[in-house]
Amino acid sequence: MRLTFILLLFITTSAIAQKGFERKLKLSTDKNHVPKGDFLEIQGERTDKNTRQLNPKGLSTRLINKYKVTKDPETGRVLMIENFSNQDNKARLSAQALATNFLAEVKATLQIEDPNQELVIQATETDEIGMTHMQLQQKYKNIPVYGGEIWLHSKDNKIQTLNGRHFPTPKLVSVQPRLTEAKAIDIAMADVSKKSIVQKTISNGFIKQDHSSELLIYYADEKGVDARLTYYLTIRPNILERWVYFVDANSGEILRKFNHTCALDGPFTANAKDLNNVTRTLNIQQFGGTYYMIDTQRPMYNITTSKLPDTPVGGIMTIDAKNTPSNNTKYSHIVSSSGTSWNTTSVSAHYNAGVCYDFYRKIFNRNSLDGKGSTIISVINIADEDGKGMDNAYWNGAFMGYGNGRDFFKPLAGALDVAGHEMTHGVVEASARLEYQNQSGALNESFADIFGAMIDRDDWTMGEEVVKPGVYPSGALRSLQNPNQGGKSARGYQPKIMSQYEYLENTEEEDNGGVHVNSGIPNYAFYLFATNASVGKDKAEQVYYRALTKYLTRTSKFVDARLAVVKAAADLYGANSAVENAAKAAFDGVGIADPSGNTGTPTPNPTPQTIPVNNGGDFILVFDPTDDKLYNAKTTDTQFKAISSSGCLSKPSITDDGQYAYFVGKDKNIRRIALSGTFKEDKLTSDAVWDNVAISKDGKRVAGLTNEEEPYMYVFDLENNGKSAKFKLYNPTYSSGVSTGEVLYADSFEWDYSGEIIIYDAFNSLSSVSGTIEYWDVGLIRVWDVAKKTFGDGKIEKLFTDLEEGESIGNPSLSKNTQNVIAFDYYTSEEPDTYYQIGVDIENNDVDIINENNDIGYPGYSRLDDKLLFNAKKGNQEIVKYINLDKNKISPSGSAQEWLTDAKWAVWYSQGSRTLPTKTDQTVTFGAISDKIPGASFTLTATASSKLPVQYAIESGDAIVNGSKITLGTKAGKVKIQAFQVGSNQFNSASASQTFCIIPTTPKITVSGNNLVASGGTKYQWYLDGAAVNGATQSTITPTNAGGIYTVRSLTDDGCASALSTAVEVKAAILGTESDEHIKVSIYPNPASDELKIELPAGIVFKEATFYSPNGVKAMQASKLSSNNSFNISQLAKGLYILKIETSQGSLSRKIVRE
Repeated sequence: MRLTFILLLFITTSAIAQKGFERKLKLSTDKNHVPKGDFLEIQGERTDKNTRQLNPKGLSTRLINKYKVTKDPETGRVLMIENFSNQDNKARLSAQALATNFLAEVKATLQIEDPNQELVIQATETDEIGMTHMQLQQKYKNIPVYGGEIWLHSKDNKIQTLNGRHFPTPKLVSVQPRLTEAKAIDIAMADVSKKSIVQKTISNGFIKQDHSSELLIYYADEKGVDARLTYYLTIRPNILERWVYFVDANSGEILRKFNHTCALDGPFTANAKDLNNVTRTLNIQQFGGTYYMIDTQRPMYNITTSKLPDTPVGGIMTIDAKNTPSNNTKYSHIVSSSGTSWNTTSVSAHYNAGVCYDFYRKIFNRNSLDGKGSTIISVINIADEDGKGMDNAYWNGAFMGYGNGRDFFKPLAGALDVAGHEMTHGVVEASARLEYQNQSGALNESFADIFGAMIDRDDWTMGEEVVKPGVYPSGALRSLQNPNQGGKSARGYQPKIMSQYEYLENTEEEDNGGVHVNSGIPNYAFYLFATNASVGKDKAEQVYYRALTKYLTRTSKFVDARLAVVKAAADLYGANSAVENAAKAAFDGVGIADPSGNTGTPTPNPTPQTIPVNNGGDFILVFDPTDDKLYNAKTTDTQFKAISSSGCLSKPSITDDGQYAYFVGKDKNIRRIALSGTFKEDKLTSDAVWDNVAISKDGKRVAGLTNEEEPYMYVFDLENNGKSAKFKLYNPTYSSGVSTGEVLYADSFEWDYSGEIIIYDAFNSLSSVSGTIEYWDVGLIRVWDVAKKTFGDGKIEKLFTDLEEGESIGNPSLSKNTQNVIAFDYYTSEEPDTYYQIGVDIENNDVDIINENNDIGYPGYSRLDDKLLFNAKKGNQEIVKYINLDKNKISPSGSAQEWLTDAKWAVWYSQGSRTLPTKTDQTVTFGAISDKIPGASFTLTATASSKLPVQYAIESGDAIVNGSKITLGTKAGKVKIQAFQVGSNQFNSASASQTFCIIPTTPKITVSGNNLVASGGTKYQWYLDGAAVNGATQSTITPTNAGGIYTVRSLTDDGCASALSTAVEVKAAILGTESDEHIKVSIYPNPASDELKIELPAGIVFKEATFYSPNGVKAMQASKLSSNNSFNISQLAKGLYILKIETSQGSLSRKIVRE
């Protein structure tokens, strides 16, 4: 084997390219070849709500070339060129000069030899937004080329887009016809007479219908190879018919003909009733005698690139899933033979899609959901996996899907606001890209609700037309006007202010931090803003659209939304304007404070965690495909040692300490080999079903993929007797529990450094009415929960959600020392012989090209992240190259260098130790809060052991929290407040709660006959001589004959109590405090200072004396008199007291004053 270092000279990648991603395909579908053992099956799709989380800026060929070229897959000819260059034409150029310069640059791509002569401007117009549109006709030697028509669109002194259809420069020897025009007409007339009646004259004096002729170049084949000089004839054999003939101008051959008299194909309007029994006017399309639910009448429709009926470019299309199970969905067109008969579900979906398009175009001048004029597709009759009705609607990044409801909803296509909500997810996805978790996810949901309500703007509720009676007490799914709706215990409740914010964990069970729950708070802020007298809906929607598309980012939180909306209001309507002030007031009103104020610190975005560099030496493990052996060596060695002859089916995986490598041998079994000592190799499986394996960085868990075409990933816990689970792979959507289900299998994968996440690539197959779309993409799946020491929930996120048709990414690999940096392979069908290694920083939202290659590279980082290794081809030989990296780890520094020959799947590893990143538990210290009076306002104080900022949320009770300041309401009862720290890359989330009372109003006692009556509360507790009277909880109590001191407290249902009322003395059924006819006693002096004397009649024995404050609280007690019959009362505070004396003849009470 020749695995030796060669001179570090740059070698060009001019070898014949292989279809690298095709070599990743799995062909086996034998379901009997499955792993042995019992696997816990985990399907994260069942409860997954966390999607669109990462989604860095759009990945497409615009990163690779300044021009993005879209080609016809059937002919290979250009359909569109988009100009992403940053060219700056310093001098203002005319439209024609711009066109000339642009066409000169792209003529090779167009295969046009002389664009100045062959592409002639026919018309130029400038629209209301300042874009100039030029229509060009293709000609050859001044003869028009039939079907050769393109558009150029310019703005800001630059051609931005070319679109249309054309042909390469024709290869004709001569453009002089041998046949005369008259002869060509005769040929056509002779042919048409075989089918039609030919009238000698068809002029009636008013309308003259002569034949017409034009000489042009016509391609007689579909591939655009057979160019003919042709007469284009319009033949009118009689007054009714019009025929078109293409007659070869040299041979007289009829190349094509058709009756153009009754060409009924085209756009129509139809009237039909929708699900709500409302007659709607629809745009439909006739094609081949059949009417389709396709709208081609919007300005975005591109007639030149569309292929009806399956591929309308810039159209609005509604298709039918026919209630086929979601795991095997079949799509078909919705058609009508008459154009007047349509089912109500399709009418609702089609009409609503048009309304949504019109809203964004007319209000914001947005060209479709993605802003690029992409087709809007609605799919009706989507079923659950069992083929029954689905209680949901969703946007999956490609189309709007409607279920027909089951338990909670009627057919969801019937709600315009639902359509507006879900389609707005497409707008969010193409603009701010708000990640779908915690506050960012709640904002994502909120903007969808807000614009859903603006599209269906007759009320402030969502889904009221499709919820079933009795399911939602308010009759609506959500309300922007009152997110609380029927109260917290009722379905449909959302918090409306920050004091009601629900701190939920970022798990599926808790709605990924409450994305569907806490969205009620920014919803209510919009309601307050839009209903402000200085604003209104029209201004409010403009402000929020600008905030979404110009200011918000992927990880924006509620405070960012406040800043964005306020800034957008100032942009549009002026600083310190009434609209800007209304925006501030709206967010103040829901408790989202200005971060520049003194109401608490907003949570910062988490910072990436840098991993310490491995302190060991540098080694390479690599596979030689020519002899099926694994080799390793130090990176400074010139000779490699063969350490395994078991073969290798995929890139090996190595523990972070460099001690063990895991790989799948040619026997399809998982193997482990020690990378030191004698290189001992162990076969870990015997079922011979495996294709790839990945070991966690700490060596505690191993993941495997089989060689079957199955959407599963298997994980083994090596610390727990090989306990195992299999995880279902899926493509998530924005709706809870809904996935699009087109994942076929995974191929290449790697564990992250936390040991919780596996990043992987997957092969997907998506059915559409125009065929099957296949592509590779990259996902991240949570397979382990470090805190709980068990398997993860299987939740999946996608690295990119906006890959365009023809694009694929795969073979992801993590940076060695920075968790947020990933390298991967990229391919686009527009450049079928080229592959790219791309770097992405998912935290900083950066993407860059590292290398242009001739094969998929299976990239991998060096120990210091200063180099990237990757596979390449040198003729038919497989080699390994490297390229130096910039400090950002995603950009190249120099050119690629050839390193190893007869080699692939090189892994750079180090045999050393370092501390891998783990999330540390933290604690929140939150001191007890004393009971407070109604309306009190005070500052909360809590700290986190992580030193990260703490936030507060009201869990229950009448209170509002704004930052760290809490203001109590007037409703008495318990308040529970939570102090929480949301966590970071370094720390797990933590929280602590405190409960206190808003003290009820102190009640009053009045005498009513023989009863005492309490007032001022709803529930009470009576006390006799300071002790609670069992069961005395009503407003009225009848005193006992024994008498005593009575007081009362007001109570709340949750156990809060008021202060004691003023005491009332009751004695032997006589109410009073001064006279006593039964026992004669002298108490003096009164008022008293330090000593109080008591003289009782002879024969009456003193037992005890108790002093009570006026509200019944015991202040002092004495069971013995001094020798002179006195008490020392100096310990009493100055004031009025009730003295109760117990004697051998009964009790008596007197008022005394201590002065």
